[in-house]
Amino acid sequence: MLRNSPRYKNSRTRKKFDIIGVNDISLDCEKMAEELCNPGSTIEVELWNRQYAAGFKVEMLDVATRSSVTFPNELRGISISIKPRARVALLGRPDSGKSTVLQCLLRVLEPSRGRVMLSNWNATALGIQAVRSIVGIVSKDVPIIAGTWRTNLDPEGEYSDCKVWGILKTVGLMTHVRSCREGLNTTITYGGAEVSTSHRQLVGLARMLLRQPPVLLVDDNVFSATSGNLEFAEAVRHIVLTHFPMSTVIATSSSTGDVIGFDHAFFINNGAVTEHGPVEDFLSRSDLLTTVDAETVEASPLQGTDL
Repeated sequence: MLRNSPRYKNSRTRKKFDIIGVNDISLDCEKMAEELCNPGSTIEVELWNRQYAAGFKVEMLDVATRSSVTFPNELRGISISIKPRARVALLGRPDSGKSTVLQCLLRVLEPSRGRVMLSNWNATALGIQAVRSIVGIVSKDVPIIAGTWRTNLDPEGEYSDCKVWGILKTVGLMTHVRSCREGLNTTITYGGAEVSTSHRQLVGLARMLLRQPPVLLVDDNVFSATSGNLEFAEAVRHIVLTHFPMSTVIATSSSTGDVIGFDHAFFINNGAVTEHGPVEDFLSRSDLLTTVDAETVEASPLQGTDL
């Protein structure tokens, strides 16, 4: 099975592709070649447009939004630049505006000023469907559709059963789904009453593992929802950091402990970036060691902050 990523189609960008994955092996040329030479019963080859094989850069250029009933936390001219495949944290108190950044990246909310760039694409010039084929999100609120375990994980039927079972093993759902009477084909009713809250979250993570979006967003509700189970929270963070080798990962958090292992952090306060630097710099800060301090960080808003 050959599968092209990113999924959006453009006649000018279909000419040259690189192999970036063979079955469950990614970014290791020797192991991928060995898998191609000694395939199992099935073989899946992941292709990326060569222009984006190095990953997607994400930029926000002087982005501002207006507050509303739906989105009360406005942005005030945020400018950040994130390198391809970086793992970046957006730190801030609740209602600081960090989740509004994610809404802009998904085009749920349109900026009143400024631009959102996905590599060399202006997000506002792309269709919403195209943006959301590039940008995926892991959040606490995962919609469950009427169907089966399989259709909830792979609605378009793009992946083999072997691939789906492998992803279920990665997220820790394989034993549960196998215990269901019909396995992957077990019926799930509308609303997913049969699926627990923690399992819903893992279903959302599994969907993204199958898709491997060029840009992956992680809402801090994912981490706060697991705060009562440190082992579970650590497992989710480990998967986010290690199982998306081609993705640029952007996670929001109100706790520095949730972003250990990330490359870089931007501190957002009152809708503006007030400081940024390596995550380690924030971990050593007594005011940010456990949770983001409730006091305003005294720093001038940065324009054109670059990772």
